[in-house]
Amino acid sequence: EVELRVDLLFNLPLFFLEFFLLFKSFSVSQEDVAEAIISEVKRKKAKYSSFVSKLYIIWFYFLARLYYIKYFGILKNGKYDVLCLWGGYNAFQRMAILAAKKLNIKVYHFENGSLPNTTVMDNKGTNYNNSVPRDRSFYSNIEINFTPAPLVPRDTLSAKPATILPQRYIFCPFQVELDNQILINSPWITNMFQFYEVIEELAKHAPEDCFFVIKAHPNCKQDYSELYKKNNPKIVFANNNSTEDLIKNADFIITINSTVGIEGIMKNKKV
Repeated sequence: EVELRVDLLFNLPLFFLEFFLLFKSFSVSQEDVAEAIISEVKRKKAKYSSFVSKLYIIWFYFLARLYYIKYFGILKNGKYDVLCLWGGYNAFQRMAILAAKKLNIKVYHFENGSLPNTTVMDNKGTNYNNSVPRDRSFYSNIEINFTPAPLVPRDTLSAKPATILPQRYIFCPFQVELDNQILINSPWITNMFQFYEVIEELAKHAPEDCFFVIKAHPNCKQDYSELYKKNNPKIVFANNNSTEDLIKNADFIITINSTVGIEGIMKNKKV
């Protein structure tokens, strides 16, 4: 029988002593702080002007160091063996991870799984940073024998009628505009407007009877009106159609960090 004690550390930005101990944060390198705040930096650059985003970056550099002192102070007393985080991408979580690693405390990341009603736990990270093997043979050697289950529909933003689709199409689901994985880990496509440009280029080389169908992410509030106005005859937006139907009737699927990729494989589609 193992007795565990669990403490919840809330992300409360209350700084008193930390202001006077700021010099202690310099045991963390400038590079470590820059890596910790990269998500916030890219998010602000995507949303604000150059001047405003620079002010935010200076503020985050300062704030991140205060969080490091706070978490180091909480964790250093020797009563913690493990630090558990949901996600672990925001700057303040990453400063907690730096403090934990400095103290040789194990770190575990939790995140929603790729399938409904599942959770993943990983001691390396989540999404791109996880410990899932990168070797193709690992997956090729797994024997798969299952009956695909119905997909769980996401909440939609409107109740407008579904778009009538072409007979042949490639399904290209959009991701949330400020998705952390794309902001931090995508060196090529950094937002959905760039993704659209790639689709436009592909459309030039597609057979005459093959179209591209895009669905904006149901939880994304980004305005894509300038893309709608392009009226590219080879590209169709189907924001009100069922994702399951879009997958089922597609020739194949092109995704960028989307659960639709997993769902497509479950429906025996090429992804």
